[in-house]
Parts: sequence; C-alpha cells; structure tokens
Amino acid sequence: MAPPSLIVLLLLFPPAPCAAGEARVVVERVETAPQLRAPSFSVPLLSPAQTLAPSLTPGLSPLTASPAAIAPIPVLPVPVAGLAPAPALVPVKAAASIPGAPQRGPPAAAAPAETDSGAALFDGASAAQALADLARSASGRPLAAGVFIQQEQEGSLIAQDSRDSSGTFFKYYRPAELRPALVAEVRAGLKGFAKAGYGLRRALSPFSKGDAAVWEALSKNAKLAYLDKYEKAVIAERGAAAAWKGKTFLLMDRAPGAPDFLAEHPDMEAPPPGYEHIPGHRFLQPEIVSGKTTPAASVAEALGRTKRIIGDTGHAGTQYHVFVKAEPAALRAQLAGLQAALQAFNDALYAQAAQDSFQNVVHASLQPWHAGRSRRVAELLASAGAEPHVPPAEDPDSEKHAFVGLRYWGTENGKLVVSLELRGASLPFKGRKSAARDMEMAELPKRDYGEAQRWLSLLSAYAESLARGRLRAVGDPGGERKGGGAGQR
Repeated sequence: MAPPSLIVLLLLFPPAPCAAGEARVVVERVETAPQLRAPSFSVPLLSPAQTLAPSLTPGLSPLTASPAAIAPIPVLPVPVAGLAPAPALVPVKAAASIPGAPQRGPPAAAAPAETDSGAALFDGASAAQALADLARSASGRPLAAGVFIQQEQEGSLIAQDSRDSSGTFFKYYRPAELRPALVAEVRAGLKGFAKAGYGLRRALSPFSKGDAAVWEALSKNAKLAYLDKYEKAVIAERGAAAAWKGKTFLLMDRAPGAPDFLAEHPDMEAPPPGYEHIPGHRFLQPEIVSGKTTPAASVAEALGRTKRIIGDTGHAGTQYHVFVKAEPAALRAQLAGLQAALQAFNDALYAQAAQDSFQNVVHASLQPWHAGRSRRVAELLASAGAEPHVPPAEDPDSEKHAFVGLRYWGTENGKLVVSLELRGASLPFKGRKSAARDMEMAELPKRDYGEAQRWLSLLSAYAESLARGRLRAVGDPGGERKGGGAGQR
C-alpha cells in the first residue's frame, strides 16, 4: 500500500536541504492539497547504478535484468503467399566446436541485475516490514534527549459499555474535601434504589469510617451531585480560579494508591449538547492525564500506562503527545520537512480511516491536513510565543484537529516546546477465534495495541530527528547518539 511506503520514505529519506527558493516550492506543494492526494517529497535522485538503503529493500529479487543477461530470441519464419519458403533455421555451433576458431576462456558470468529503485521504494511489503522493524526496535529503548511522551485517556460517565468508564474514574480521584452539609443535601435527595443502595454499601463496610467510606458508599449519580454542589460553593466563596484552571478541575486530588505518574488533578472535557441541565454535567467526561513531571521515557512505558488505566477505569479513548524540546533555529530550519511529514502522516491515516466508515470522513475533530494548518505551524514557530497556543474548537485551521496534530506549548529555557499529537489511537478488541471455545473457557476480550505501537514508534523516531536538528540523509546508517537516555529530558 502506498501510504505506509511514503511514511517509511519520509522517516529514512527526509527532504534534503535546499535553497530558500526551493524550500518555498516544497511548502507550497504541501499546502495546496485540500483533498486527499499523495504527498510530494524532495528526495535526492538516484543514479541507475545506485540502490536504496538496505532497510528498504530486504530480500528483494532483481526487478529488471541487464541487457547482457537477456538471451536473444530467435525469429521464426512466417510463410507468405507468393514467396518462396524461407530456408530452415540451421543451428549455429558453439565457437569452441568450430575448427580453427579462436579458443576463449570460460564464458563470462552474467552481469549482476540492477534493482529498480522506484519499484522497491513503493513496495508495500518492504515498507510494512520496515515499519514492523521500526516498531520493535524503537518501542523498548529510552527516547533521545529532549523527547518524551505524555498521554491523556478520555472516559465517559454517560454511555457505559466496554469502551467507556463506568464510574471507576473515581478510583483515581476524589474531592479535596467532603463537606458534611453538602453530603447531607445529597443524601436527602436520594430516592428509591439509590437510597437503599447507599444504606446497603454502608452496612457492608461497618468498620470503614471517615470521608473515604462515605464517598465510596455514594452512587455515581450521587457523586456527580456532590461535585456539582461543591464546585458551586467554592466558586461562590473564592471565585472560579479556585475551582478551575482551564479544563483542569482543581477541587479533585489524586487518590491514595493511584499511579504516581498521573497528574495531581484531572481534566474535564465539555459535555455534549443536551446535558447542560444535568447536575454535575461538567464532570461527565473526565480525562486521566499523565503528569508533566512524570512523562513516559519510552513507547513501551507509555503503552504500559495505557493498559493499566484501561484495566482500572475503562478510559480507552487515548491520545499521545510526543514532545520535542529544540532550539528555535533548529526547528525553523526543518520547517519544510516538518510540514511534509505532517501532510504524509495525516494523508495515510485519513485514507485508512476513510476505508472503514464514511463517518470518519466527516468527523468534526479529525480532518485532512491542509494549507491553513501548514501556515499556522509556520506562524507559531516564527513567533515563538511564550505561552501555549490553544485554538478555538470551531477554528477551521486548528493544528489540533487532525490525526497527527502539531501542538505548540510555548518556550522553556530558550527552547521551543512542541508535540506531535497522535489523536484517536485505535485500541480495538481482538476478534475471538472460536465461539465454542469461548463457551468452555470464557475469557475477557483483549485489546490490540499493535497499531498504536507502530504509529507511536514512528512519531517518536521522527521527533528524535527533529530534536537532534538534522534528519537522516540517504544511505546514512545513523551515528551513535550523543546524550540520550531516560533521565536527560
């Protein structure tokens, strides 16, 4: 398939440095593609005698043979009316059997066949193998200096199924305080089964005391009702800044026993339309995010965190941020290649998603990369603002609403901080092999992390090239990294 081949090409054969005029051509080529089309690349031309890097052509047989290796084809006589029949073909004796013929040495070996570089470049099997090799080699090792991974996993307290949270989000976060008066109001509003359920849970844990026991005994709806009352009380007393910092809810803290890599406070996505009048509506779609001071140092570590969070809470809507901290001049010098990469990544993922469902084509948050977004990226890197850029939800040029977005996070110690954001990472359930076997030995379905691993490994490898300030050239086997390691961030 062409898109994976193009992505491997981009990683191993990035656009070569060019003059200012040439760079402008590359940028315009990338930006004038509002519809899905194959991305273009500024790849150094290969002479007929050259071949691609060995990693792109493992085990390929020669695609074209040299003229010296092709035996002549005899032309058979064709009878034509009115003409004498052509003489029969007489076999020609080998030169060595003809008396008086000069004796030569053994026949020379056929010249080695030349590899068709173009065909090898777009060989889907070869590209797939290169991607698989990359995922295996890059997922376990520590990322280079200046590159790390943070993630956020979205849940929903509205729809309760295998893909969404069923209230277990509260296993990780609890309110900063339980005010007895507000708890009494919530309990007074319980009716029927909700009231009986609270009493039963308290009776089953007679030795559990304190705020934690009371909180655990409340149902999911009762917890949401308390958060609603608690938020309004704090805002009335101290203002909105005491409860919210952006979408981070400051009135819930990480619970004891929760993973230490989580942020101290959770994030809350805005609820869908129609839920504005439900008590606690601002807490219906919580996010579990990794802390800024505890990022993942490898792809394997990030995926391990994902598996744990899904196992504990059901939050399976995962987004990964592959962060890059680099000198401003280094990122700007690679702008043309970065924009070509964003175009190629999104074209490939968008084409893949479009094959699954038309709904993916009209998805509000995952649209093809286009010229407006490329201009936005160039403006952000040029301005080098100190604060993160947060595009509005309805912004048509949002650099966020793509399968692979580029997020600008401001400056830190004179360096630009950006992230390649992999949105909508697919973590599907593996298909069951035998229904009869499932009846005998029922097992919980398992999620497939293969696609997320491949893409996250690819983005991480590309981010390392950006952080180093130079992308690998054609045929360059790559030198030993200087620095690097998990602790050098």
